[in-house]
Amino acid sequence: MNKKLQILLIGLLLFLPFVARTNMASPIQEGSWLGTPFVNEQMDILKEELYILPAANFKSAEFIVKYHIETQTSGTQIPLLFFAADYQSDFQVWLDGNPVELQQVPSNYQSLAGSAFTDFAYLFEGESDYLELELKDSLGAAFYLSLEDLKFFEINLEAGKHLIEVRYLADEWLDYNDWVKKYSFRYVLSPAKYWKSFGELEITLDASKVSQTLNTNLGPPTSGDINQVARWSFDDLPVEVVHIQFVPKMPRLAQILLAITPFGMTLLLAIPLILLHYLSVRKHRMQRPDLRFSWVLNIGSMIVPLLVLICYVYCYTLIDVAIGEHASKYHGYKIFMIFTYPFVFPVYWLVLWLVERGIRKYQHRTLGA
Repeated sequence: MNKKLQILLIGLLLFLPFVARTNMASPIQEGSWLGTPFVNEQMDILKEELYILPAANFKSAEFIVKYHIETQTSGTQIPLLFFAADYQSDFQVWLDGNPVELQQVPSNYQSLAGSAFTDFAYLFEGESDYLELELKDSLGAAFYLSLEDLKFFEINLEAGKHLIEVRYLADEWLDYNDWVKKYSFRYVLSPAKYWKSFGELEITLDASKVSQTLNTNLGPPTSGDINQVARWSFDDLPVEVVHIQFVPKMPRLAQILLAITPFGMTLLLAIPLILLHYLSVRKHRMQRPDLRFSWVLNIGSMIVPLLVLICYVYCYTLIDVAIGEHASKYHGYKIFMIFTYPFVFPVYWLVLWLVERGIRKYQHRTLGA
């Protein structure tokens, strides 16, 4: 092979990793899993007030939750069993205005017959470190709770009404499934299905610090503006998991490129490249009708398909650049288009060889005449 051609091909292959990136990881980057607690069987939740305050950059959100409870019995008990995983900062709890210290569920919970855990018998039926309790996401996904995700406090509580307040800072969720990342916070309401009774649920979203347009799966707010301060009121479970989400606006250039599509952009390059190659093959053959093999045909047949395939992969990166910081850059296995080269090259060469052969036959007929 010609030395210059070898250098060119090696350079193209070395350039490939910089223009063709792929992501084979999960398209969902999980944030904080937090939600409504499990309630002991001797207690009623009269009202739950959920306040969600996203940060200006939507990277975190403060959750403040108030539970108005009524217990039927007096004595030492565990009022609530909190479900919390991967939160950003301290999970703080107050009972009637006084801070309480949280504990982890002990690994020997199954042998605690007669303890306060018996009020949560509906949860502790498994034989392993995972509870035999399936919680379903609003989008249909299911997950199981690990013991390390459950927290509780045990206290001497008088029968009657009490107020439990919880505060924590939650991390965002990221969804890379589309061209633009989707940012969200989630709050699991599923445990409420296991409560003895369900009272009122009030959700307040204070998005006054956030400049982006938000959306939720809660439907239209009962009052207020979802992009300022919005409130929802429910007397039953509205969804399995509350989603507070925003999808960044796509820049105009990115919209245009997406309308063309990577395939369309590749065609815009491929057509003139192929036409230029054809004209070069034709010109070379007309100038050298006596040649048995055409180096223009052979070298061009190696370079043109490779350039087109690299262009196809690079178009994804080009669109990502146009989208900017919110680009998901999650394009599956597009890089493997390059590995079709051994199959595309001979087909392309054969087509151009047949075209060139037709030119030669035309030349022979013309010269013969």
